[in-house]
Amino acid sequence: MDTVADTPFIRLHPEDSVLIARRAAPEGTPVGPNVVTRARIPPGTRWRCARTPRARR
Repeated sequence: MDTVADTPFIRLHPEDSVLIARRAAPEGTPVGPNVVTRARIPPGTRWRCARTPRARR
């Protein structure tokens, strides 16, 4: 079973989409169901974990 200390990210509020990297997370680190990091995230980085619309061509 995962504990809070096992996860590389901190989410201050369950309904919030902002995460803080507790430690470095390499590309491909699982964030949630069907969600992985697309690039390396350095420790202390705040970032938004949400689906973003694709750019229109």
